[in-house]
Amino acid sequence: MIGADDDALLVALIDDRLDAAARRAIEMRLTVEPKLRARYHELAAGGLPFTRAFDAALAEAPVARMQAKLNAVGGGVPRRRPQRRWIGAAAAIALLLAGAAIGRFAPAPFASEDNDDWRAVVASYASLYTPETFAGIDGAPNEAAELAKLSHALGVALTPNAIALPDLTFKWAGMLAYDGAPLGEIA
Repeated sequence: MIGADDDALLVALIDDRLDAAARRAIEMRLTVEPKLRARYHELAAGGLPFTRAFDAALAEAPVARMQAKLNAVGGGVPRRRPQRRWIGAAAAIALLLAGAAIGRFAPAPFASEDNDDWRAVVASYASLYTPETFAGIDGAPNEAAELAKLSHALGVALTPNAIALPDLTFKWAGMLAYDGAPLGEIA
């Protein structure tokens, strides 16, 4: 008996959406199951007799009467719309000029005439440091110990295996604060 799953497999085969193993399996079944093979051919042909339906409608069409009406209206020659390709070209040029004008005359959102802005950025980052940030720094990084401190302070389980990323090495884990809330940094 052919089920909905078989139909789905057959449609996937017709649409070439099966991997090699599934394709071989369904092709093997098609060689030994005649009902499945008949269903495959039915689905591959579209499943419905469209050609016969349209042939019947075409045979009943009043072609001569329609052609006479077309000839009376416009001489049987389709009318062409005037070519308006220049409108697209004009729109493209207008957009290009508008973009150039905006880029030239509009103020840049990140540009600064004051070269001392970098100091404000550094100061805002430095404001995140707390006494806990520098507590216990004695030289070589001890990944497990630093993560344990950070884990305890944040209430989050942090282990070397949990934070390990390929091709990256642990350098530092420290405690910062933002608006009085603890903030961990792992580098």
